[in-house]
Amino acid sequence: MTDGDASPSPASLSFEHVSLSYPTGAGNLAVLKDISFQVAAGEFVALIGPNGCGKTSLLRTTGGLLPLQQGNIRVDDMTPAQARQHRRISFVFQKPVLLPWYTAQQNVALPLSLAGWPRAQRRQMTQTMLQLVGLEAFAQAYPHQLSGGMQQRVALARALSFQPSVLLLDEPFSALDDMTREHLQHELLRIWSNNRTTVLFVTHAVGEAVFLADRILVFSARPGQLLADTLVQLPRPRTLDLLESDSFMQQVAQIRHYLRGVA
Repeated sequence: MTDGDASPSPASLSFEHVSLSYPTGAGNLAVLKDISFQVAAGEFVALIGPNGCGKTSLLRTTGGLLPLQQGNIRVDDMTPAQARQHRRISFVFQKPVLLPWYTAQQNVALPLSLAGWPRAQRRQMTQTMLQLVGLEAFAQAYPHQLSGGMQQRVALARALSFQPSVLLLDEPFSALDDMTREHLQHELLRIWSNNRTTVLFVTHAVGEAVFLADRILVFSARPGQLLADTLVQLPRPRTLDLLESDSFMQQVAQIRHYLRGVA
């Protein structure tokens, strides 16, 4: 099901007939079935669906963390493995995955160091990224000295530090309390509006998907199939006041209607 013109061009991400299964003692378990869609450069697309429908598996395959079994995925006209090798793609996971013995500054600088950036450039980019996420005052703090929300902001700064063209986010705010989550959603939109990185965002929260995304893709239960590809008809920039508006509630109701069909 497609709501409006939901196949923009040119594509930064392209998925053609992607299927994925896992081996089990009883045979192969189908996780994704015949997934096809495109994401335009600079677009923010959310993936939503029931547990086990393959959203995270699709994200990991896109990022080159899982092998592509069937179909075709292109990232800036590269394979996922090529895009990962050329640092076109970056990941933010549910947990920040920071090195506990590194400061915030050192954690952000880590991928730049691994990529061989000169020290002066690393320092400048790290400062820029920490300023972007509002943590310049905590550059020398260690992860245990930061709140969960601050740790996730460090992870976001690290993911953006080498300026990827595609950012993959796997429920990055799911472990946070509601107030922190809303604040970081707003911060993510502010950061995204500055660089317009292409974003693929996995979430189980309908309101979060509507607030953040340009488009929402609704997946069926396992094996995940694409049931709806709908445009979010809300203006940008978006503020937290939008969460109480009738237009926001109507869009949430539409996505819940699709998900009730999934159930």
